[in-house]
Amino acid sequence: MPGNRHDHRRHVAGKWAHHGLYFGGNQFMGMSPEQLQRVFERFYRADASGHIPGTGLGMSIVKEIIEIMGGKVSVNSEPAMGTAVTILLPVVAVAEG
Repeated sequence: MPGNRHDHRRHVAGKWAHHGLYFGGNQFMGMSPEQLQRVFERFYRADASGHIPGTGLGMSIVKEIIEIMGGKVSVNSEPAMGTAVTILLPVVAVAEG
């Protein structure tokens, strides 16, 4: 994973557009393998302490929208290192004219 806090990358290859988003650095805690398994569950919050705002709906909504668009989303994370979210979207040809 890159070492900066926010690393946005886009790459188009064949029929897929690859969008990568990385959250890392000192303020991002990453997730354990157990937390990562549940990241797309509605209302699941990896941090149950209440110190980080949110409802636990964000990643489940992202996954649902991306899948409706025919894409895929995956998350990789390491505790104390950060989290990488990868989104693959189908490339759609636009008719000119």
